[in-house]
Amino acid sequence: MTGRGAPQPFDWMTLLEYAEERVACRSQFMRRLVINRAYYAAFHVARGGLRDLGVVDADARFHRRLWRHFERAAGAAPGQARAWRMIGEIGNGLHAERTRADYESAATWSADDCARIVADARSLVDRVGALTAR
Repeated sequence: MTGRGAPQPFDWMTLLEYAEERVACRSQFMRRLVINRAYYAAFHVARGGLRDLGVVDADARFHRRLWRHFERAAGAAPGQARAWRMIGEIGNGLHAERTRADYESAATWSADDCARIVADARSLVDRVGALTAR
């Protein structure tokens, strides 16, 4: 603590901005980092979106359970189930890529792969934003 007042909450969008700024990187090291950062931005925005929508899910801190919650559209308002399911689908895809990036040493990504993953993370974040703006 620096004595400068209450700490401000972390803005998870800075992770996505970091990934977007580095999406054209050439090294596999940086591509893995970009994928990881894009995923965690999407994960935390989606988790916060559930909270903002008044959905209480004690298991939402677990990745697969969070995406499953969206896939099942549990808590979706009438007419929003499709949007929820799409968030779950995109989230599962991002989770799979992040898991490969973090744990599979032989995995590689092209520049196009990396750009697609970051674009998917942006799409997910925008979709969550559209749900919570209503």
